[in-house]
Amino acid sequence: MKNTGLPYETLTMQIFNAFLNQNEVENIKLKHNITLQGKTTTHQIDIYWEFELANDIKYSTIIQAKDQKSKINKGQMLAFSAVLNDLPNQPRGVFVTRTGYQKGAKEVADSNGIQLYTLAEPEESFWDGSIKTVSFHMTAYVPGMKDFKPIADKEWIEQECEKKGIPSDQYISYSGNTENIFLADKHFKRLCSLADLINNYHSLFQEEFVEKEVREMFKEETFLEANFDNFKYVKLKGLVITLTRKAYKNDFSVDLTDLVGYILKNLSRDKEHIFDKGYNLKKKENE
Repeated sequence: MKNTGLPYETLTMQIFNAFLNQNEVENIKLKHNITLQGKTTTHQIDIYWEFELANDIKYSTIIQAKDQKSKINKGQMLAFSAVLNDLPNQPRGVFVTRTGYQKGAKEVADSNGIQLYTLAEPEESFWDGSIKTVSFHMTAYVPGMKDFKPIADKEWIEQECEKKGIPSDQYISYSGNTENIFLADKHFKRLCSLADLINNYHSLFQEEFVEKEVREMFKEETFLEANFDNFKYVKLKGLVITLTRKAYKNDFSVDLTDLVGYILKNLSRDKEHIFDKGYNLKKKENE
C-alpha cells in the first residue's frame, strides 16, 4: 500500500495538539493540510498553528511532517526553508519525521531557526530493563445472607399484645430488603441497618465458606424496626444470621506498553516528551 503521508501528518497534529494544550498559550488555529498564499506562489502546508501570547501579538508556526524510511536530507530542508521564506510574516518552522536528519539537513535547520523533531513509536530497546506486563491474581469475596432469625422478647410481645387487644401467639411477619430493616435503641433511634450488620459480621471472617451461623444476644435494649403487621418495633433479645460467602477468582494482566504510545523528541533542544496511545502527554524528560 502506498504511503501517502496523511496518517503520519494526522498523528503529528494529534500529538502537537496534546502538547500545545500543556502550554500557556491561546491556540487560535491548528489546521491540517491547508494551502497558504506566499509572496510568489501557493504552498501546501501539513500543519498550521497560529497562537497568541500575553502581549496580544499573533505568532504562526508551519509544521512539516515527513513519514519516510530514510533520514531527511539537505535538499528537503532547503525546500522547507524556501517555503517559510516565501510566506508573509516569517512564520516559525518545525520539521517532524520518524527517522532523523542528515548532517546537511541539520545545518540548514540551525541556520534558519527551524526546530527539528522526531516522532515515532518506541523501539523495542526502549523497554530494555523495564517491565512490559504486570500480572495480577485477584480473589473477590461476595458476602451474602441466607437466613435471618430475630430472637424476640416474648414477655415484651405479650405485654404489647395485651395493650393492643390482640392474641399474643400470633405470627409476627416482616418484609423488606436488608437496607430497609433497622435496629434501634430503647429510644427508637436507629443504630444500623440489617445490611450494615451483615457487613460487620462478614468483616470478622477472612476465608471462603458456604454457610456460617452468627448468633448474638444483646446486652442493651434493642428493637427491630421493620413495619410489622401490628408493630412498628419489636423488642429483641438477640438474633441469628446465616451468612454465605462465595469466592470469585480472576487472573488478568496489564500491558504497560499502552502507557507509552509515541515519543516526541526535540532534537534542537534535547528534550523528550512521552505520550500514551490516546495522545495524552505522560512524561517530560530533560526539563
